[in-house]
Amino acid sequence: GLVRLRSLRRDSRLLDAPPWLLALRDDVAPRARFLLSDTAGTPATFGLRRPIVLLPPVFESMPRDRQAAIALHELVHARRADWAVLMVEEVLKAVLFFHPAVYWLVARVRLAREQTVDAAVVHHLGDRQPYLESLVEMARFAADARAVPAAPFLRESHLRERVDLLLKEVAM
Repeated sequence: GLVRLRSLRRDSRLLDAPPWLLALRDDVAPRARFLLSDTAGTPATFGLRRPIVLLPPVFESMPRDRQAAIALHELVHARRADWAVLMVEEVLKAVLFFHPAVYWLVARVRLAREQTVDAAVVHHLGDRQPYLESLVEMARFAADARAVPAAPFLRESHLRERVDLLLKEVAM
C-alpha cells in the first residue's frame, strides 16, 4: 500500500487551485496539498507532515459547491490526521487477522469516523444538499476505481448508512 501511495504521488500533478479553494485549505488544513491523479477514482487523503489530498480529474469539471464539499471532506481528514489512525487499524487487522470481530469493529470505527467528518462538512457548508450530491457523484466514479490505501472519500459499504444519517432532519 505504501509503495502504491508513493507511485500515486509521483504520477500525480499539482492542482491549479482557485483562490477560494486555497483559502479553504488554509482555514482547515494549511499544510495539505491538492494533487490530481488519473488513476484515482475517488478522492483520498494520506500523509501526516504534509498531507496529500488526491483528487480524480473529474474534480476540475464539477460545480464549485461540489468541489468545496469534496475538498472540505478531505481537508477535515487531513486536519484530524485520520491517515495515522487508518494505518494503526490496518496493523491491527494484520496482527489479529484470525479474529472476525476485529474486521467488524474496524468497519464500525471507520463508519463512525466518516459520519463525524460528514457532520463537520455539513456544519461548515451550512447545507447538506451539495454534500449529498457530491457523495452520489463520487459513487458513480468509484464503481470502476481501484482502491487507494488512504483515507477515502467514499467506501461503498458505508454509503447507504452515511446518506441515511445525512438525510435525517435531526442534528448529526
